[in-house]
Amino acid sequence: FIARLLREKGVFEYIEAAKRVKNIYPNVEFVILGGFENNNPFSLQQHEIELLRKEHDLIYPGHVENVQDWLEKSSVFVLPTSYREGVPRVIQEAMAVGRPVITTNVPGCKDIINDGINGFLVPPFESELLVKKMMYFIDNRSKILEMGLSGRLFAEKNFDAMEKNKTLASIIKANHDF
Repeated sequence: FIARLLREKGVFEYIEAAKRVKNIYPNVEFVILGGFENNNPFSLQQHEIELLRKEHDLIYPGHVENVQDWLEKSSVFVLPTSYREGVPRVIQEAMAVGRPVITTNVPGCKDIINDGINGFLVPPFESELLVKKMMYFIDNRSKILEMGLSGRLFAEKNFDAMEKNKTLASIIKANHDF
C-alpha cells in the first residue's frame, strides 16, 4: 500500500485484509508507505498507524521518497481506493516495474486494470473480495509474473512520456503548417 494515509485511499480495507490473510499465511509481509495529513480529519494519525502496525504485524517505514525500491521488492501492489482522482500515479509505477495490481473498480483505476489480465478489480470497501484476490496470488504464484508482465507491457505502451510527446507533436504538426 503506497498512498497518503487517508480513509478514502483504502488504508483500513488494506489493513483489515492483511490481518485476515496473515491469519492463514503468517509469513506474508504487508507494507504501508505514506504520510499523514494532520489537518485532514480523514487522515490516519501517527498514533493510529503505530497501534495498527503493532497489532497486525505490518511494516510501516513511513513516508518514503523513492517508492520504486519498495515496489521492486514487492510481489503484488494493492490500493483499495475509493478516492476519485483519475489514474493513480502509484498504480502506473507498480505496473511499470511489473507488479500485478489489486485495486477498485472506480474511474481511473478501472481504466488501466484489465480484471484477471494485469491485476484484479474489486468494489470499494469490499474487504472480503480483497482478501480473496490477495490469497489468489499467494496460491497461484505463477500468476504474479504473468499478470505483472501484462501490466508492464501495458505501461510501456501507455505511460511512456517520450512516446506520448512524439504522438502529441505529430498531431500538432499534422494540424499546423510549420
